[in-house]
Amino acid sequence: MKHTIRAFSLGLLTATVIIGYTYWDQSKDSEETGPTHNLTRTQMINSLENSGYHVLNSQEFSKTANASSAKKQQQQEDPIHYLSMDITSGTSSPEISKRLEKAEIISDAKGFEAFMKDKDYTRSIQVGWIQVNSDMSPKEIANTLIHKK
Repeated sequence: MKHTIRAFSLGLLTATVIIGYTYWDQSKDSEETGPTHNLTRTQMINSLENSGYHVLNSQEFSKTANASSAKKQQQQEDPIHYLSMDITSGTSSPEISKRLEKAEIISDAKGFEAFMKDKDYTRSIQVGWIQVNSDMSPKEIANTLIHKK
């Protein structure tokens, strides 16, 4: 029993030494990098932009926010167009794209056709009745065409 307790205490001591060394080593590394709160405004902006972030001042932010709200208002003012169509056997993907463009569900038939080909949806178009609207994304329309929920 005496040897078991000694072995256990030796294990605890070893674990404590390892954890203590790791903690001490990490705190030493953070001291070497120096404090990051002493950067100038320009240094902070450059650092953020180099990391892939976009930094806007108050004027740029308000312009972006106004443009975004104006775009949302325009989208709300644009009526949503609906289309119900029957896809029969032999209906090609370009025909479907043209019908969607004509009904103002999509704005670019060729772009939608390219999307369908890129995602390999053209082979999976199912025969049947579909209902789509202009508020749907191209992926949602494609999923409707292949009857994928």
